[in-house]
Amino acid sequence: GTALDLSGLKTLDDKVAAELAKWPGLTLNINGLTLIVANVAKELAAWKGTALDLSGLKTLDDKVAAELAKWPGLTLNINGLASIDANVAKELAAWKGATLDLSGLEQLSQPAAEALAEWHGELLRLTSLKSIGNDVAQELVKADAESLDLVRLVSVSEETFAILKQNPRITLPANLLPATVNPEKAMKSSAALDISSATDVPPNKRLPLPADLPETITNSIGIKMKMIPAGNFNFRLTKNSKDREIKITDPYFIGITEVTNAQWKAVMGSVPSKWKDDERPVEQVKLEDILTYCEKLSALPKERAAGRVYRFPTEAEWEFACRAGSPTLWPTTIEPSMRGDFGWFGDNSEGQTHPVGQKRANAWGLYDMRGNVSEFCSKPISQAIRANTKVQELIQSGASQLALGGNWRSKSSLRGLTISRESPFVGFRLVLSPSGMK
Repeated sequence: GTALDLSGLKTLDDKVAAELAKWPGLTLNINGLTLIVANVAKELAAWKGTALDLSGLKTLDDKVAAELAKWPGLTLNINGLASIDANVAKELAAWKGATLDLSGLEQLSQPAAEALAEWHGELLRLTSLKSIGNDVAQELVKADAESLDLVRLVSVSEETFAILKQNPRITLPANLLPATVNPEKAMKSSAALDISSATDVPPNKRLPLPADLPETITNSIGIKMKMIPAGNFNFRLTKNSKDREIKITDPYFIGITEVTNAQWKAVMGSVPSKWKDDERPVEQVKLEDILTYCEKLSALPKERAAGRVYRFPTEAEWEFACRAGSPTLWPTTIEPSMRGDFGWFGDNSEGQTHPVGQKRANAWGLYDMRGNVSEFCSKPISQAIRANTKVQELIQSGASQLALGGNWRSKSSLRGLTISRESPFVGFRLVLSPSGMK
């Protein structure tokens, strides 16, 4: 399997940890531990997986932190810590992974903030901090992380607010205002995005389904899409569960490649990606950004005239297109050693995304369905989207989304991951229903 849940463990010695480190999976959950010693941490650091959950830890000393910093994975979750000292922060800052989750920290000293600012990863989560002073802000604004998450700050001074706004990589709450600003006045003066003219198609109205669908279409900004026929496939929720038949009742079009930086820029005007070359896939995009992109693309004159309403795929649509007639995500004719011919993964990507469409296509002519960037899918919130529930409410409540297909830092065996914010590992491809949005 890919995930091992040992959350019931209350104690762990170094011998057991050494055996666990031999497990070849991706996610190891041992969040029932409230304390570990350096010898145990040393053994766990030998594990080769991607996500290590130690969120039950309530204390952490610098020796344990130094051992954990040697772990070669991607996501380290130690969000059970309410505070850390500067020595622990200094050791953690040496870790080479992608996401450091310290979202349990309720207070942060200036020396600890200074040490964490030296961390060079992708995402540093400090989402339990409700308030910080100028001294801490002065350190965090220097953060080397690609993204610093402070989305639950409640109150800051005007000076602290100005300091934090100097670093565009720091994510602040959308409604955060300096203490001297009147919220009602600010709301009245703020600009709103006008999407009232996004489409002329009335809500819940389906456009007539053409008798003969073209095999491919190219839209007004050059996005090529392939028609996927209706059909069905068997899906197994877990290794030991029974197959369940999933039916795709209507044909749909899906992007032949992931949406590129150039295609994003043509609609949105600027590119948020870590790697900004035109033909690389766009990444570092949030769910609400993708929804806005789809609305604006659908509102372009030629797209409106054609009655096209864009979205991103459901989990079932993505899975069906990826399999391309195969009973599994990877056809049995493709040996594991051949998977690099079809996608960019951790062992062949050189630590970055690549221009789309360079690898071999699947049997239905779709590129990069596996690897390069994982791709947003609308489950687990797809039912809400289809029922016209306010997606923004789900976003604000912290709902996670699913991203499928593996990416440039993952193993080729990774099917997907759950995400709650933008990431350099995650992009998307478009879907278009011939009958409009369902």
